Amino acid sequence: MVHDSIAPGALRASLAAGAIFLPTLVLVYAYCLLPAAIPVPGQELLGALILLPLGCVFGFFLAILPNLIGSALLAALGDHVEAARLPAVWILTGALAGAVLGWLVDARDGGSTALAITGALNAALCRRGLAWHEGDRLFAAGG
Repeated sequence: MVHDSIAPGALRASLAAGAIFLPTLVLVYAYCLLPAAIPVPGQELLGALILLPLGCVFGFFLAILPNLIGSALLAALGDHVEAARLPAVWILTGALAGAVLGWLVDARDGGSTALAITGALNAALCRRGLAWHEGDRLFAAGG
């Protein structure tokens, strides 16, 4: 069993990493403030929108290596274990990797949760479009 190239998915996920992480971090932090009122000053919102493209650039460089490594490992595992091809397995693995990273860096104020959500969504983007082939038969396994 042979899988397609992991590069397109890893690039797609890495380009989206910053755009996923920053808003997720803000939303998780705001959720942690509940039931209190959540202040949303216009200047801070505008500043966050201006910083988002910069976050995407930095996010790409922070995410490309983990996305490539994770995709390579899961795709290789999928070559031998059919269940490892399922998108749910990739998403759960990405969430776990993000949560472990958050624990390792001692992320606070929702940082671990934002990393877990980002890891799950990045893994889903890495898995999207990836297929396995055996001869002329195609195995997409739900993806």
